[in-house]
Amino acid sequence: MAQPDLPGSPRFFIHHDGSFLYYVPPPISVERFVHETVGCLEGTQVDGVICHMFTVGDAVPLYHTEVPGARAVIPQKHASAHVWKNARNQEAMAAMSSDPWAEAIAAAHRQRKPFWGAMRFNDAHPPEYGMYSQFTRDHPEYRLGTHCGAEIHAPEPDGTVRECRHLDFSIAEVRAHRLQLVEELCGRYDVDDFEWDFTRNSGHNFATGQLEAGRHRCPAGIEAGLPPAGSDGCRRGEDLHTQCPGTTRHQMTEQKQ
Repeated sequence: MAQPDLPGSPRFFIHHDGSFLYYVPPPISVERFVHETVGCLEGTQVDGVICHMFTVGDAVPLYHTEVPGARAVIPQKHASAHVWKNARNQEAMAAMSSDPWAEAIAAAHRQRKPFWGAMRFNDAHPPEYGMYSQFTRDHPEYRLGTHCGAEIHAPEPDGTVRECRHLDFSIAEVRAHRLQLVEELCGRYDVDDFEWDFTRNSGHNFATGQLEAGRHRCPAGIEAGLPPAGSDGCRRGEDLHTQCPGTTRHQMTEQKQ
């Protein structure tokens, strides 16, 4: 595959978290999607684009996934109007005749801007902001629940503290599922790199007693998780690399300040 003519080292990345899906009136069009992700940056000093290609919370793909259990279970009732807009816009994206992400990546490359895919790592958004995947619904035993090793759990508006809904990354099946999503994305789209986003990682990743083992097991899986160039899981003619602030080992052991 011919490589896009991109600058060597972008100076100014913009980091899209997908919030436009919450405020754009549904149904979003391909043209509006491309404008929100890339088009609005033309002529600005921004010379690199990072986009979350998964939902908040449970990291449900914002594209048509073939990974078993990864598709969203969209509820019939929503906590607010903007959450309803998000759900309707996701449905609109799934019904588009062309792939909006492929269009956005092509638009970025026409502007000579690299385009990175991104996923929040075990994001702490409450469930009313993001939808659960069938994978998480089918496997409640993969959630940390009452066994979470983190010391702090935020209360709900009524003051009650719910069981921890984050996934337990000391479980091999959880790690394998997440890495399968990353490999699918890198194999489907001509992304220039991939970012694990730890901005909203709250340290709820391992069960009590598994913290020390998880600190070593999980980063090793992440660092080995991106498919090599030439494999079925990498469209680019060169290796992709895991990107995150600091190192993955540091991010798994300390809270981001």
